Amino acid sequence: DGTVFFLFNPFGGNIFTTVLQQLHLEAQREILICSYGACTQPLARLNWLERIPPVGDDAFSLAIFTPR
Repeated sequence: DGTVFFLFNPFGGNIFTTVLQQLHLEAQREILICSYGACTQPLARLNWLERIPPVGDDAFSLAIFTPR
């Protein structure tokens, strides 16, 4: 039922992949995915997400993504 999901170095491996798959399913509706730290890079590579400005240059800038 959430609309905003915040990830801060949550976990890795299979658990992270599973969470991203679930978020992808949720992305059929309006959601925001916010991240800070090392999990931002993998999120930025997903073709179903778009990072919205402002876009910081380092891993320690808050990143906000919306579904495409």
